[in-house]
Amino acid sequence: MSRILYRIGRACFAHRWLVVVTWLVVIIAAGAGMKIGGGQLDNTFTIPGSESHTALDQVQQDFPVAGGTSAQLVFAARGGTTVTSPANAAAISRALAKASAAPQVAAIIPPQKSHLVTKDGTTAIATVEYRVSESDLDSGTLDALSSIAGAAHSSTLSVQPGGQAYASLPSGSGSAEATGLLIAFAMLTVALASLAAAGMPLLTALTGVAVSVLTLHGLAAALPVSNTAVTLAVMIGLAVGIDYALFILSRHRAHLAAGLTPAESAATAVGTAGTAVVFAGATVIIALAALSVVGIPFLTVMGLAAAGTVLTAVLIATTLLPAIFGIAGTRLAPRPGSRAVRLASRTAHAGGPGRARPTHGARWLAAVTRRPGAALTAAVAGPLVLAVPALGLTLALPDNGSAASGPPSGSRSTPSAAPSAPATTARCWYWPT
Repeated sequence: MSRILYRIGRACFAHRWLVVVTWLVVIIAAGAGMKIGGGQLDNTFTIPGSESHTALDQVQQDFPVAGGTSAQLVFAARGGTTVTSPANAAAISRALAKASAAPQVAAIIPPQKSHLVTKDGTTAIATVEYRVSESDLDSGTLDALSSIAGAAHSSTLSVQPGGQAYASLPSGSGSAEATGLLIAFAMLTVALASLAAAGMPLLTALTGVAVSVLTLHGLAAALPVSNTAVTLAVMIGLAVGIDYALFILSRHRAHLAAGLTPAESAATAVGTAGTAVVFAGATVIIALAALSVVGIPFLTVMGLAAAGTVLTAVLIATTLLPAIFGIAGTRLAPRPGSRAVRLASRTAHAGGPGRARPTHGARWLAAVTRRPGAALTAAVAGPLVLAVPALGLTLALPDNGSAASGPPSGSRSTPSAAPSAPATTARCWYWPT
């Protein structure tokens, strides 16, 4: 394996521009496939063979209206009023009348009928039943309901839309991923003391994620690909993409500091650290692909999508990264006196007559091997202690109570005069009348 990877690293270094162009073509082809296919991600959650799935199929067959998705309109009285105050009651009636005529709406269940009113009368929930599932909703359907909610706002009443139908809208997680990338870049810059070196793991990781995400969107035209599969692919792709590239990059810089030529250093780094990358990636791929054994479709898609992303990360780390090494040349060599140079010097003189002081990692390894029993006990007992809270874990499907506070994800912002209602996350008592 080491010899094969060594040859791959040297070949990619020598034909650097061909490798870079090849990966650019792969990205363009994946993007074109997504554009031409025009597939939509599948947001349905099904477990074939389960009692709940069988019951839902029966409901869909016997009661088509009840088989569709639903949304909610949460009415919150303000200014010392209640939802039964004349002005608020009239506004709620008008909003529900407009909602009943909104696109794809099958039925409206007012608060008085469902008894979803708080005991103090300040908050009420109306249910909007749609004829179709959330994945079949037209693009303007939820916008229409959000507009109706915004128009019903007044100084004494706040109206917020929410519910299951809004679960498929984008949640804005891209900002969190961007923040994570910035933090990773800052940490890599401090650790590597080089902006160029810190940017390489991020560049290769983003390349792998781009290829995987575009490919998954393209496959969605022919296969049921869930949005959770894409999210998992992005998370795992960024994690392993950065790690795998960092393994090889660190070894490459250490070889450069030891005096190797860039070509020999890149080939040797891929042949040594690349071996660990390949075996680590193979282990992760097997573990993720094993999710298909469970027989649950969405888990199978998630596992295979993530496994494909890891495979892409391994290929990029062992081909694109040495090509970038070739483009960078000697610019990745650590500065004289840096930590990388000192580490290379220690490695070169290890075991010699004037050997340098061992590193922190070497001292830690010596301590663990000196007392293997204590180390093994701590490694087992630590996770067991951390897992104690799981004994009281209660599992259930998410509902509105687990959603973030504020307007529903992806919905249009309501007028600024209306403060954030207890709305999409409001939990009302059943108050029989």
